[in-house]
Amino acid sequence: MKFELEFDKDVYNKQMDLLFDLNWKKKKDYYKNSQYLGLILYYYWNCLNL
Repeated sequence: MKFELEFDKDVYNKQMDLLFDLNWKKKKDYYKNSQYLGLILYYYWNCLNL
């Protein structure tokens, strides 16, 4: 006996979008400013070491 489930690509994509939003959307928005600060400090540090 063979048991197969139908694969619906649209349902799968909606589920993956939901999981991404639940896990990463808040964190990405929260850490966005610290990423900019990190880039500024990185370039500043490289200018000092020239």
